[in-house]
Amino acid sequence: MKNSTSCFFTLLMLLLGIHLNAQQFFFSAELPATCTSSDGIVTIVPTRGVPPFSYQWSTGSTDLSLRNVPKGTYAATMTDATGASVMHTYILNSKELDIYLLDSKPSAFCNPTSGALSIATVGGQAPFTYAWSDGQTGATASGLNLGTYSVTVQDATGCTAAGEFEVVTTPPSYYPYAAIGITQAPDCINTSAGELLGEMRSSGFTPYTYLWSTGTTNQSATGLAEGNYSVTITDDLGCTSAKTFTLKKALTLVGSVVCSGSNTGTTSADLVNGSAPVNYSWSNGMTGPSLSNLANGNYSVTATDAAGCSSTGQVSVAIPYANTHDYSSKCFTGNNGVGGVWVFGDTPVDYLWDNGVTASWNTSLSVGQHTVTITTSLGCSVIGTLDIAAPLGPPMTINHSPTPSDCLNGTGGALNVSVTGGIPPYNFYAYGPNGFVSSSIAALQNLQFGTYQLYAYSGPNNGCYTSEIVTLTDVSGFNPTLVIDEVDCNTGYGSAAILDVTTPGAQYDWSVGANTSAVFNLTAGCYSATVTAGGSCVQYYNFCTFSNDTIQFDPTCFGLASGTLINDLGVPGCNGTTGIPFQMIRTLPSGALNFTDGNGVFQIPGPNAAFDIVPANYDPADIACPPGASYSVNPAPGTMISGLDFHFFNSNAIDHRVRQRALRTSQPGYPYSLRLEVCNDGSSANSGTLQMDYGNFFGNLAGVHFAQHPADLNFVNESGGIPDNTANFTFPGIAPGGCEMLQVDFTTPTTTALNTAFITRATASPQSGDPTPDNNVSTIYNTVVGSFDPNSVFAFPARNGNPRDGGELLQNVDRTVSYQIVFQNTGNAPADLVTIRDTIDPNLNIASVRNVQATHDMKITVEGNNDVLVFHFPNINLPDSTSDYANSIGSVQYDIDLKPGLDIGTEIHKQAAIFFDFNAPVITNDNILRLSSVTSTGTPAEKTGRLSIFPNPASGYFGFYTESAGEMRLYNAMGAFISSRQVDAGLQQIPTNDLPNGVYLVRLDTGGHILNGKVVIN
Repeated sequence: MKNSTSCFFTLLMLLLGIHLNAQQFFFSAELPATCTSSDGIVTIVPTRGVPPFSYQWSTGSTDLSLRNVPKGTYAATMTDATGASVMHTYILNSKELDIYLLDSKPSAFCNPTSGALSIATVGGQAPFTYAWSDGQTGATASGLNLGTYSVTVQDATGCTAAGEFEVVTTPPSYYPYAAIGITQAPDCINTSAGELLGEMRSSGFTPYTYLWSTGTTNQSATGLAEGNYSVTITDDLGCTSAKTFTLKKALTLVGSVVCSGSNTGTTSADLVNGSAPVNYSWSNGMTGPSLSNLANGNYSVTATDAAGCSSTGQVSVAIPYANTHDYSSKCFTGNNGVGGVWVFGDTPVDYLWDNGVTASWNTSLSVGQHTVTITTSLGCSVIGTLDIAAPLGPPMTINHSPTPSDCLNGTGGALNVSVTGGIPPYNFYAYGPNGFVSSSIAALQNLQFGTYQLYAYSGPNNGCYTSEIVTLTDVSGFNPTLVIDEVDCNTGYGSAAILDVTTPGAQYDWSVGANTSAVFNLTAGCYSATVTAGGSCVQYYNFCTFSNDTIQFDPTCFGLASGTLINDLGVPGCNGTTGIPFQMIRTLPSGALNFTDGNGVFQIPGPNAAFDIVPANYDPADIACPPGASYSVNPAPGTMISGLDFHFFNSNAIDHRVRQRALRTSQPGYPYSLRLEVCNDGSSANSGTLQMDYGNFFGNLAGVHFAQHPADLNFVNESGGIPDNTANFTFPGIAPGGCEMLQVDFTTPTTTALNTAFITRATASPQSGDPTPDNNVSTIYNTVVGSFDPNSVFAFPARNGNPRDGGELLQNVDRTVSYQIVFQNTGNAPADLVTIRDTIDPNLNIASVRNVQATHDMKITVEGNNDVLVFHFPNINLPDSTSDYANSIGSVQYDIDLKPGLDIGTEIHKQAAIFFDFNAPVITNDNILRLSSVTSTGTPAEKTGRLSIFPNPASGYFGFYTESAGEMRLYNAMGAFISSRQVDAGLQQIPTNDLPNGVYLVRLDTGGHILNGKVVIN
């Protein structure tokens, strides 16, 4: 007899969509510092399964994390509440010596042993020795079939590193075949002047090798006489393809166009450099160099000159024809159908539709069949027929009445819009200046001057549509237009100007420092400009001076500048060697942004002109070398200037920095692991304290925290609180450039409600004397969610929302956003390349990107108008989730600042495109953050604002931020007064322990400014 509780549990699992044996996890690791140290960390990060979980490591440990372990291979088994389990293995190397996949080749169907794996080392001392599982002993193992191969590398000191890498099969598009094209044919005088070009198509694995039947091994075979030639081409995978081509003497052939049913066609042939007389014999029995009075068809000819030189060929006499298409909207009336016609085979001269229209495009057609007659340049009459389908509804019309703006007096314009016709309901979209987008007709108020494109759709598949372009002018004369003169590749310069501003007192501010209406001598790159006048007259521009990509796609148009951004670790003399990864380097005057790689190295393309290079986010006073923290270079096209190193030397004795990273989102019943790191950017070792605040529903910190180096981060005490508990740690002197890490393995209680908001905050002291106190505090605003979601964008903070979907940012409080992009290969084969294209919202300052971290080796570039971050993971060899779930997940994380002066209600969107190899991209969720305020600019009689309350639902307390002191009044859902209290300016916490569960209304009065909010007490 079955246990009824077990049956109910299984049924519940099915209803919830949870599959037995669907438990999964991945690893997150911190490498040991040296080859012999035991300070490594490997943490299990569960993503699926029924909590609670249990763990069993190959070391015998049953903890979530292996701590203080040396390099080695570790296996872990995770078992969930159903008894189902899954096991994965992780290879942990050291920071002293690590390896990564540098390049790989797949196994091809035409050469199964074409696979190859090439690895590179990070750190270590040369020379290195290599030992592959198949016996090979080089950095590259070749001749490999499908499968997984392991390798161990040893450096000169005896330190070792290991890895496992997979050889995969070729992509479906791989099907190599050879082709031959003719570059030049021999003729009757130059009998050996022929040239053929061999091509390998549908391969992509270069380089190719060529072997012609003549014996040449070049791509081109030259000095060829008439005859048959073949080439065998082999790609880099060892797959070959052969092609044969018959090369004939040059014979110029020309055919004409003939009207249908006519015998007016002509052909001609000319044997190049033939000796007179030349005899031409045609397939219709006629002779001579040209024929006339021909019907349409194909005609072959043999030409022979007096010396016996001959050649053959074929020429066609073609008939012109017409194609038509119905372009009508699905909603129209009367004679408003739309049709088009195209002619092939001859040039159209005249059109005549059956309704009298004399153009190829006809917008006055009735329902039913129509004919169009086209007269071509040859005099042919070509007839096309077209059926116009019956409409589904009346025509759509966008009615609009613009009201000009008056920015000088702070008055916005308006578009009074209505849509008629079609098949309601309507889909409406408006696009305007500075990224304005709206799908609401009612929202077209308080608009900035400029051009607006209006679109309306309705009916099945939006088959009914109409559009209008409306220009909203400004009565004060502020109607700026940006004009760009692209960069000239020879001079390396372009220019830009802002026109059509007649408002008195207009001011201009360019990112290059100019304050005139026009700027000149702009090098290739991206710029910004602002033009302002009185009142609210302001217009922003972001543009690039190589929109046609002449600079990017012409390698003869630029040289390269290369160097390293180095941290001298507090030692003067500019002799440091430690590169600083993922830092911005800016070129001037262009303003173009570039990133250093994981080793701190940068390589910048520039035009054939002088330009400057500076570190973007460093105070010049902290760059010890070169003097002035800038290089002026002028690399010649096709060359590279190297050795342009910047040495960062922090003269401040005290300069702490804190950062934290959650290994996944918080989910009821699941572990929530957090890594906190305190670093010393100063010039001398100094001690301090680390305070950690965290949501009290996690319980006590005791037993769930550990330091990577136990003696260097010491637990002092812990105290409970509402809403946060607080734990304190001390750290001794951290060496300049060094960091110490604390990990906390919380578990989110199963009773925690979804959407519960919480924070984790880390604060390093002392802050006195620290030149950058802002980075001594790191706060993550988080929300409890329902599941782990790969290929997603997460944002922190996202108040009153959640990290995946978005939420609110508080004006003047939340100045920085932390984004994390998680990716997982959910395909059916490993991915050799992962690329993330991350478009930066115009309300974010891309130049402020910092604290970049990634799970795999990567490079960063900036594309577009300085508004697209591209994260490249070459040779990542990311397994698919079916074959190796634990290693199929990766992520990248960074911080970025909001631009100043953003209006309340501003939305900040984040959506990334993730490319696995060369497949169509996976588009992430659209994460939306909205800027909110906790104060209102109106009066009680004029306007009320909205109060941002967090967490919501609340348990034990709720909080809000106010810029002014005032009175807070609390009402129940029926409007009955509960209590009031005076609150100070700043972040407020209101206890709720004495309140029963329910919905409450909050009213804040700060000297006549009223704000209202709602909170759920749970």
